[in-house]
Amino acid sequence: MTTCPTASFFEGFNKVKSNYKSIMAAVDYSYVSAKVLERAILLSKVNCARLHIVHVVRTKLPLQSRQTTAMDPSYKEVLMKDAATLFEVAGKKASEAGIEYTTMRLEGDPAEEIIKYASENGIDLIVIGSKEKPSTYAPLGSVSSKVATEAHCSVLIER
Repeated sequence: MTTCPTASFFEGFNKVKSNYKSIMAAVDYSYVSAKVLERAILLSKVNCARLHIVHVVRTKLPLQSRQTTAMDPSYKEVLMKDAATLFEVAGKKASEAGIEYTTMRLEGDPAEEIIKYASENGIDLIVIGSKEKPSTYAPLGSVSSKVATEAHCSVLIER
């Protein structure tokens, strides 16, 4: 039989220590991704955590089988160059804050790749953005929703 702590709600304050040693910022080119990066940098600094800045180039559509989507090579090259620029800016922000960081460009379905990377790299917290879509009733985007429900770790969704 499992025993539960008998301490009260009020006795629990100032007892929790952060377990965030490895934080992921899942970024793209959206406005909310700048907020994601700022939040992840702040949390990394407060927790003395390593920051993983991750960008996924979508080469697989949602609900598609394992094979990737055919993509014009010149378009893929543009996406890869854009990712390099994104990492340059993000890395500069992390460096200015004095944060240890890693950048990683992945390819595939964004939600699947974010979840997989987090699991394989011992990520404690994923910071991800949500794109509000006024034409739908879904309160979260499909990527952030899938990450929030399927990731093994905590997920912070920035709006």
